[in-house]
Amino acid sequence: MARVRIGFIKYANSMPFYHEFDSAPLAETLKIRCSEAASGPAGASNAQCGFEFEIIYDAPARLNDLISNGGLDIATISAFEYVKNRAELQLLNKINISATERVMSVLLASRKNMTELSGQTIMLSNESASAASLFKILAEDFFGCAGVKYVSGKVTAENIGAILDGGQACAVMAIGDEALKYFEKNRTSSAANIHTANGEIKVFDLCQQWNRFTGLPFVFGILAARKDFYFGNKKICDKLCAAIKSKVDFFNSNRDIFAEKAFKSCGVSLDTMKEYYGLLNYEFRPEHIMALEEFEKRLKKINAFQNER
Repeated sequence: MARVRIGFIKYANSMPFYHEFDSAPLAETLKIRCSEAASGPAGASNAQCGFEFEIIYDAPARLNDLISNGGLDIATISAFEYVKNRAELQLLNKINISATERVMSVLLASRKNMTELSGQTIMLSNESASAASLFKILAEDFFGCAGVKYVSGKVTAENIGAILDGGQACAVMAIGDEALKYFEKNRTSSAANIHTANGEIKVFDLCQQWNRFTGLPFVFGILAARKDFYFGNKKICDKLCAAIKSKVDFFNSNRDIFAEKAFKSCGVSLDTMKEYYGLLNYEFRPEHIMALEEFEKRLKKINAFQNER
């Protein structure tokens, strides 16, 4: 039996893709849908499907590597990975992870304003290529900073202060659930000052900064398939998109249920999780295609594709 390998981002923002509040687990739902397509009657056995579905959950950067190296057939990956390797990837454009005015889960904690980062060292989370590239666009293109030094590493809500206090970096970018924890810990607004014993920390929501300059949402993640898989398995990809779309529709009508499920595992308050889920969008509309095109244009302007995935 052929195996379809599917990857999902492990953060709270991806729970709407694979939750079990409305039906069976996603892999079982896919088997049923594929069986029905092949044989007609509902309730067909899994054997009639002809596929086994293996689902893994990991950080965006890891999923980028896996789909690039052939370790996954379909995955939610960073927008950066898609625009860099679009020749090998098929955009399944019913699904994305995006936000417009702010997002709370992609934050910069900095000793200086974003206009003052020339020549400074910035610690970027090693878990997301899109978020790291977004910061580089903001710093180099929008704010005109030059000679910025980038280092990559593990960033958590707990170690941001130590990185700044220890002089390892002038600013630290946090993403995902760790950024939400940092937000919760400090209850920052999108651009606020945190007063500590070692000086002031300025906090910026990078999605809000992107929207400020472009007027567009920012697309953090997309659903894509390897083209060598997609063109031989279009029906499977269509069934997956339909199954995920159904789950996202359920999420859109029941966001508070998801917040109640997710807030404890993320280590934040219920109010923070409700606020966060209220900011997220999962449906592809024309403005999201425009946002991807703008992102690609800006990446080329700063020569981002020459150095990293």
